[in-house]
Amino acid sequence: MARIRALSIFQMLAGLFIQVSALHVFGMDRLVPNLFVAALIPSALLFGPIYGLLSGYLGGLIIDLLTGYGLGLSAIPFAIGGFVAGILSEYINNEHYLSSVIFVVITLFVYDIFMFLSLYFSRSVIVINIDLVFQSLLVVLLSCAAAVIDHIWINKRNEIHQKRRRINSGFGS
Repeated sequence: MARIRALSIFQMLAGLFIQVSALHVFGMDRLVPNLFVAALIPSALLFGPIYGLLSGYLGGLIIDLLTGYGLGLSAIPFAIGGFVAGILSEYINNEHYLSSVIFVVITLFVYDIFMFLSLYFSRSVIVINIDLVFQSLLVVLLSCAAAVIDHIWINKRNEIHQKRRRINSGFGS
């Protein structure tokens, strides 16, 4: 299980790096999927609320430090999303990718509302037009697609790990 956790942390860090730096090189400044959330939610569903809370908060802080947004603007919504996904993982079917999609949509919605409110209360000029809403919806769709891939992959790795553990424990008896 420690290998799966390390793999999950590597996925989140790789998604964070790709999201913050690499996609901007290719001219994808406006439609960048949130690859960190796409890796966070399946991991939180698999490992529980504390893992989701800590991963979401620390990853959000790293995003805030690398992008120059206010410190905590990404950390708080991502921590909430990871924690809620981890809490509800006990009550839902984690093996179906639709659970990851639902939590990614909810987390990104909370993130967008949080960013909007922080801009509103900072007295910044906010112009909301249909282009901004459409862009936000496309980011959510791209992030959901990445979450489906990540969810299937991490659950498959977990199944392989569980099978190996059962086989190895069977030989020891």
